[in-house]
Amino acid sequence: MAPSSYSNHFYRKYSTEPVVTIIKHIDKSHMVHIIDLTFGETGELAQYWNSTANPNVEDCKKIRRNEAEKAAAVMGATIEFMDYDDYPLIIYSWKN
Repeated sequence: MAPSSYSNHFYRKYSTEPVVTIIKHIDKSHMVHIIDLTFGETGELAQYWNSTANPNVEDCKKIRRNEAEKAAAVMGATIEFMDYDDYPLIIYSWKN
């Protein structure tokens, strides 16, 4: 399979990001499924938090979900969302 039309762009722009690994596998015809633990709502969208009249977590999550779904579709991957709280990310805790 020929490299995806997006490969060169992503390799250059996100050379240290997980997207490079995803695209490399897709370019080898591997099926890729992304599990997104958090939407990054507590700090990833500074522009949203600073420029929206009434910012809220749920709208922020919708924006991030839409971005992630589009990115996965462009790369040819599937994606699912766990929707854990962004910060601090606590999946489970240890008990003594």
